Amino acid sequence: TYDYLVLATGANYSEPIKLSNYGIAQARPRIIEVQKAVQASNSVVVVGGGVTGVELAGELCAVGKKVTLVHSGERLLDTKAGGPPFPQKFMERTRARLEGLGAKVILKSRAERPSGDDVTWIGSGVAKSATAGASFNLKLSTGASVATDLAFFVTGATPNTSFLKSGALASTLDETGRVKVELTYQVKGHRNIFAIGDCCASPDAKSAWLIAGQAGIVSENVAR
Repeated sequence: TYDYLVLATGANYSEPIKLSNYGIAQARPRIIEVQKAVQASNSVVVVGGGVTGVELAGELCAVGKKVTLVHSGERLLDTKAGGPPFPQKFMERTRARLEGLGAKVILKSRAERPSGDDVTWIGSGVAKSATAGASFNLKLSTGASVATDLAFFVTGATPNTSFLKSGALASTLDETGRVKVELTYQVKGHRNIFAIGDCCASPDAKSAWLIAGQAGIVSENVAR
């Protein structure tokens, strides 16, 4: 039982894109494994056109890799992950810059996670060909496919809210699985329940440095 409840369960990210549960000794060999896979690759697919996916695609182009960026939205950087939207002109300019670096951009399409003996996974976010010098086909929701020997899945964080889906708060979740909140961080329809951080659907960016401000607002509102 409680008088007030604060949901601050965070989110999970694909490994090894983010190794928040590892110390340096554990993270280092995973990062080196990905670096070696990139060095050995000829073509790379980046799935996810948010900030991380765009930055990664640009980095790969900069080291001379053949890059295909697959994004489900109508424009790069146009996502449902939360946070303030980017200006349309900036999103269009970002695509133009990436294509100028040689990247192929595929919009309004989702990529299936590959499976089978021809693919090996590095963590939960990177798939590489099981045979050196070979490639595998990454199937797209449009029915097309892309041949590649390395694929990064950077489609954003998965909020840790699955435990709410079968309970009384199931209706408070949006289509991304985040908890819908008011500007006070009160969960919509619940005066004494709050949500902060990556698990909530607030309009601010999902950045760690913002948590202190959110926590301050919630603590003041609870005290009131």
